[in-house]
Formats: sequence, C-alpha cells, structure tokens
Amino acid sequence: MMIETVRKVTQAEYLRELEQTYGPIEKLRKAAKKDFFKEGMLEQWEHMLAHPERNEQSITQTRALIFPDVQAFLALLNRQRLEILGHLKDHPEVESLNRLAKDLDRDYRNVHSDIQKLASAGMVRLEERANRIVPHLAIEKFSVTV
Repeated sequence: MMIETVRKVTQAEYLRELEQTYGPIEKLRKAAKKDFFKEGMLEQWEHMLAHPERNEQSITQTRALIFPDVQAFLALLNRQRLEILGHLKDHPEVESLNRLAKDLDRDYRNVHSDIQKLASAGMVRLEERANRIVPHLAIEKFSVTV
C-alpha cells in the first residue's frame, strides 16, 4: 500500500525545513560526497539560496509513503488519526494540542501520541508558540493506492 501526499510551501519555508532536517548546509556538503540522494538535495538547496527573490514562491511537493502490508498502513492511519486530519482541515487555527484534544473529546496524551505519528509521516507540522504546541495540517491532499 502507498499513501501519496501533496503539499505546498514557500521556498523560504522549504529552506528552513532543509536546515532543520540536515543542519547547516556545510554538513550536507560533507554528507553529499558519499550519498547520491544527498547530493541532489544539496544542489536543490544551493539553487534556492542562489535565488532569494523566489523565497515567497510556492513549491508543490509530492511524497510517497510505502507500507509493506495493511497492518503497517493502519498503524499510521487509524480512525482517530483520520479524525485529527479532518479536524485540522476544517479548523486550521487550532490554538494548541490541548484545545485539539478538547475539541475531539479525547485524552491529551493519546492525541499527543497520534499527532507525533502524523508529524513523523509529514502529514502534520508542529509549531512551538508561547509554551504551547500548535498543530497544523502539512498536506493539501493525500491518496491511497492498494
């Protein structure tokens, strides 16, 4: 099974994500000498840095999550997590995880755990704001292929 996600970010947002993922560009330069995939990421990063006038332009990203079987798929996307995704789509200004848990009438710890799994899959983005964790939907759409 496969989930294909689609999202749009600005070039500036994507550059921040690259730095969060790989650290400083110098670190990626060292790693790219040994890894073809990282070499491609480095080229993309350097190209974006060379064109700061495009920082507010939108980039569409497609990502595939591949699951070996139905059980692995359901370990990520169960009913409660789909409900979270739907709620974040309908209420993009959720102010905190605590508020999300109350809105869904669920225990905070369970919602926190579900949000962490969705964030690790790239479906949710977490923002720290004034001692709160604020969840945001990180994708525009997703499709499932069996």
